[in-house]
Amino acid sequence: HTGHRWMAIAGSAAFFGITHSLLQQSLSAFVLGLVIGYLTLRTGSLFPGMLYHLTHNSLAMTAASYWPDKLKSVPSWEYFVAVDDSGLYYNPYFTLLCGAAAALLLYWLHRQPYAASEEERIQTAIDHQTSLTGQRPVWRLW
Repeated sequence: HTGHRWMAIAGSAAFFGITHSLLQQSLSAFVLGLVIGYLTLRTGSLFPGMLYHLTHNSLAMTAASYWPDKLKSVPSWEYFVAVDDSGLYYNPYFTLLCGAAAALLLYWLHRQPYAASEEERIQTAIDHQTSLTGQRPVWRLW
């Protein structure tokens, strides 16, 4: 229950990434795990992270299975997505725009008030005490 929240988020994101078989999926899942972990930490609930994961996977599956056939018939989609026989490709500018929007949303979430848990307050006190005394913190696995 005590420990550093970023180590917990990074560790769980790493395990989330490892569970995916392809390297590209593992790297994407690791980043997604960081976002979901942060979202869960900031909201204090698993449900927003579960909803984010459901939405992400639903959009990815829909894009892979349904959109390629439909997008070929709509020329205006070329500004966002390109489709050829080998797959679906996102326009780099559209990708950057979506990444910037995601960064702004994460920044907004970061600026929201955060109520630390009792465990986090204890860990902060331990860290503060060890920094004053010059002692190194003791790492416990259980």
